[in-house]
Amino acid sequence: MQKLIERVPAERLSFIPAFKGNVFELSTHPYGCRVLQRCFEHLSEEQTRPLMDELHKYIINLMQDQFGVRRMLMPALKFLLICFTELRRTVCSRIWQAA
Repeated sequence: MQKLIERVPAERLSFIPAFKGNVFELSTHPYGCRVLQRCFEHLSEEQTRPLMDELHKYIINLMQDQFGVRRMLMPALKFLLICFTELRRTVCSRIWQAA
C-alpha cells in the first residue's frame, strides 16, 4: 500500500476514500499508521483533508498511543502549521489591500 501511494498518480488511487471512518484504527496500527503517513506525504490536501479532519477527533487518544504520537501527530502538526501560515498570509494581504 505504501509503495502504491508513493508511486501511482494520486488521481488513480480510488481506494483512499475507503479509509474514511477507519482513520483511528489505521493510525494506531503498526502498519496502518505508515500507510496514512504516506497519504499525508504524497497526496493532495483535497484527498487528505477528510482523513485529517477525522484524525483530529482522536488527538487525545493518539497522544497516548505509541504509533499515534510518532506517526500521526507530527504530520498533523506540520499540516496545521502550513494552514496557519496560509491564513496569516491571506489576512495580512487583505489588511494591506484595505489600507
